[in-house]
Amino acid sequence: MSKFTFALAAAALAVTATFAAAEPFNTAGNYFGGVTTVRANSAFDVALVTSTGAGTLSLYDYSSGVQGKLLGQVAVNQGANADLRINLGVPPQNDVLAVLTVGGQVTATQLYDVVSSR
Repeated sequence: MSKFTFALAAAALAVTATFAAAEPFNTAGNYFGGVTTVRANSAFDVALVTSTGAGTLSLYDYSSGVQGKLLGQVAVNQGANADLRINLGVPPQNDVLAVLTVGGQVTATQLYDVVSSR
């Protein structure tokens, strides 16, 4: 395989991985519900998270297709978890990636489009 072909394949894989990261992901029984466009606010509300076990919902800054710094976390229980509120301290400046982790494994993700509250 030539160096050019290898570089082209690597670039294609990187682009595919970036797009895949932005897509919602869930495993059976683990998912997010509700709206995915939210107003920028220091308190971030997630309408519904359903989980197959006790876990953690983590919110990350999501800019230019890249998961950034941790913004906040909240514990979730097995089953439906409605009206979760995570205090971020300051409104997010970019979109937010929500990550549900159960047993140390990422079981669902959801990208939230954050719009200005003005």
